[in-house]
Amino acid sequence: MKRCVLLFGGCGGRIGEALAYAAAAGVMETPSMQVLLMDPDQQDAHIQKSRALMQDYTRVRRLFTQPEDEFFLDLQCDLWPEQSPADGLATLCGDQDCDQLLMKAFFSKEAARRPLSSGFGGNRFLAATAFEHLLTPDALAKDNALTRLLADTGDEDVQIVLAGSLCGGTGSAGIPALASWLRRELGDRAHLSAVLLLPYGASDRSVDAKTALQACGAEAYNMPAVLIGLPEDARVRDLPDEARLPEWLAVHAIDWLMRHDASDHAAYTYQAKSGTLSWENFGKSADLYRSGYVRLMKTAALFRLVFTPMLNQCLSRPQTLKDRLTPWFNACCRPIARMEASEKAILQEDLAALNRLMKGAWSWLEEIAATLPQEMRYADAVLAARAEALKNYQEIVELTGPLTVLDREAREQPDVQGISRAGSLEEEAELEAARHHRQMHDRLQELLAQQPRLNRRMGGTSVMRMLYDTLSDCSREAEHVRSQAQEARRRIDEAESFAAPSEQYRIVAARTRLERMERHLSMLEAREAAVRRDVEAAEKSGLRWEPPEIIGEGEQVQYGLFSPVLMRKMGRMNLKEAEEIFTSLAILPWKDEMTVKRVLSDLGKVKNSREKHPLACLFTQTMACVLEEKTT
Repeated sequence: MKRCVLLFGGCGGRIGEALAYAAAAGVMETPSMQVLLMDPDQQDAHIQKSRALMQDYTRVRRLFTQPEDEFFLDLQCDLWPEQSPADGLATLCGDQDCDQLLMKAFFSKEAARRPLSSGFGGNRFLAATAFEHLLTPDALAKDNALTRLLADTGDEDVQIVLAGSLCGGTGSAGIPALASWLRRELGDRAHLSAVLLLPYGASDRSVDAKTALQACGAEAYNMPAVLIGLPEDARVRDLPDEARLPEWLAVHAIDWLMRHDASDHAAYTYQAKSGTLSWENFGKSADLYRSGYVRLMKTAALFRLVFTPMLNQCLSRPQTLKDRLTPWFNACCRPIARMEASEKAILQEDLAALNRLMKGAWSWLEEIAATLPQEMRYADAVLAARAEALKNYQEIVELTGPLTVLDREAREQPDVQGISRAGSLEEEAELEAARHHRQMHDRLQELLAQQPRLNRRMGGTSVMRMLYDTLSDCSREAEHVRSQAQEARRRIDEAESFAAPSEQYRIVAARTRLERMERHLSMLEAREAAVRRDVEAAEKSGLRWEPPEIIGEGEQVQYGLFSPVLMRKMGRMNLKEAEEIFTSLAILPWKDEMTVKRVLSDLGKVKNSREKHPLACLFTQTMACVLEEKTT
């Protein structure tokens, strides 16, 4: 069965980058994959980077010819459409008066004149119109990557995963359009599934993704789908060029869907484990991902610090080859000495491609750590701070409702002096109620004074989550009591119309209970209104982006995959400095004893046959040596 992945828009380009690194890490369990980057904006930075990485991967992969070698995934990449569909929507609609009138009715002048070669600007309707044109028989008559992809399948069944974001234009319009077209073209041979990215960046609008998901309809998404996103309070400030966790999870989902029975039409989501991100978040692939990415990271470090400088020196100064007695070089790379000048030139380009992959993988893993939600990076400290702040805020909320109602009643009935206490006419009871009222006010002021400090300790994202959760709880409780009060009022009015005079006391008692319920509802509504004001003020102030102060109090990053602090340091270290932290880079369930010295020593014992390319031998053997698997 053929396996294809269609990646849509800039988000698809990001997923493509993660896919290239996953292939280099050897974690993809799919043996072969054809990737098609779907975006008319060929200048999109992520589309370009993704395509370049996959080209580097393909170039390097041809060096690995032995069954035991790395780079086993056969990854082919192409771009569609090769040319922009039109200069703009006006050109796309042609000269037909009816089409031009429809275009003017549905699109602004700016949208109609927008060059489609620069993308759709997040406009789902503009993208849908463009894809409708791109998939017409006339547009597909010329040779293009999409029709070639289908032609290559012959009469085989095809497993196709469509992946992209629902927050913009290209993915939200392109995925349903291509799904419908593929079903028409391939019929029962098409086994479709999708990876749909919901909002996970600060600028992603949840309403856009929800609208797109609803508009696509059951016919377009009649396939298994994995939905991946982040709650609003967990999103980090937009960093356009940095990788983020959902893109990594998307690659894991693609590989899973490639091996999944597409006969069911279920929707799947990722449920992150509480606390820090760890290898366990990758489910049954946890051991494979830990092994693959740790090996890739440590191999990338050795290429930067050891292998590439020496190989470049040997290729630029042939005399060095004769004098070089380094064991790992003699074991893995000695065939370089017998190469012709033209072969060495090609080797230099191959090494450059491999280095780009290694450097990119290192940076990509760093960026994943930098853009994680705070709770996944500092779980214990942030969760403790959140618990303390939440306890304080919940008491504030519980006091706010009753005090708001009591203060309003005091203004409306000054002689009561803010006390509404049925049956409490004695002076001593009134004084006690007044004292209790003052104590509530004093306690509220004390709690309000503490809350800003507690908020700063846990950070803006945790504050927003606390506020959103509290508002949701308050709204739900108020709505529940409101519906009960409405039903009680309806029943009392109905009973009053036919109740006998002897039963009127029951009506009076019921109305008394209703008054108490409505007073309680007033407290709940006052509480909800206060929390809503807090939410609006926090959103307006940009509080979400405030980092937790508690992290500056000596807390260490608790990222459960790698040590991002050491990774950043190592990127600026020389070999001698890096040797000290090499075994502490990865978070493993056992002590890592594979030091730089030991890895290089083990490489020196390798016996490379003349049939194996030097770079293939060096990379494969290094991946095998840098991590010693142990049972836990």
